[in-house]
Amino acid sequence: CGSRLSNLDQLTATLYHACMVHSGSLDSSPPLLRRRCVVCLALILLLAFSGRTRADTVSFLPLPLLVPTESTAIELLGCFHVVILDATEEGTVLRGSQRYTLHNGLNDAVSAQVGLVHRAELPVSFVEVSYGDTAQELDSGMLAEFPLTLAAGQTIEVVISFETAPMEANLVAWTWSPAGLQPWGKIPATRVVLRYPERITDEVLLAATPAGYALQGAEAVWDLPGTEPLQVVSLAPATWSQLGRLRAADDPEALGLVYLDLGREAAERGWAGDAFYAAGIGELLTVIQRHPDRAALRASVAD
Repeated sequence: CGSRLSNLDQLTATLYHACMVHSGSLDSSPPLLRRRCVVCLALILLLAFSGRTRADTVSFLPLPLLVPTESTAIELLGCFHVVILDATEEGTVLRGSQRYTLHNGLNDAVSAQVGLVHRAELPVSFVEVSYGDTAQELDSGMLAEFPLTLAAGQTIEVVISFETAPMEANLVAWTWSPAGLQPWGKIPATRVVLRYPERITDEVLLAATPAGYALQGAEAVWDLPGTEPLQVVSLAPATWSQLGRLRAADDPEALGLVYLDLGREAAERGWAGDAFYAAGIGELLTVIQRHPDRAALRASVAD
């Protein structure tokens, strides 16, 4: 794992090497003291990584938006968006369900063409639109259009469902921008829910802006009052499950290597992997403290 630690700067490497040289004296220390030393070193490494800049390779999947293609009197009263991440044998599948509440406040019927923007930018396997008794799969294209007619005073809900092709990465990044709803005129407050197959903690989110979200079991929930885009980078469901299994099995070596791989993938894709690097090194130090005779591992980590 020496190559995985190549991002350490000289000061951190010096501190790290000093700790490793003197770790023999920790082997005979009480377990609590050894654990505190491991935690302190991980914090030192995290501080060393925290100032590193990100690459300019950040890429987010833009989720679709339903908008009118022409000026219309139809109003958008609300928008509710659920993003579901599921693990399959081929990789992570992102499934989306968007519910748009539309209203005609006039005394006459109103018709309009509406469509999806960002449709062609998603690696989707299908997109479907449904409202009332109507359901249809949309053709591919940057803007897939279809007509809507609302009777005088009528309110309807239009549901957009879509599913991406499987993605093999350990990190999934997507964005949704309420500012894109501007063609409707007034933009209402929107709610976005990210749902996993199992309970999650803050650790599942590598980055999320805006930061104000609430965790509710297997979900993270954002209430967006304005036009600020929501950008999320999170662990793939299979990776999140793997971390849980390794913790339950008390396997810090395998856990540490997974964390280091996550840190490297995050850095390669343009995101700060500081916390992953620190967690990985902390887990490997735990292995060394438990098994001081692991000379090869000690030398590899200290390298």
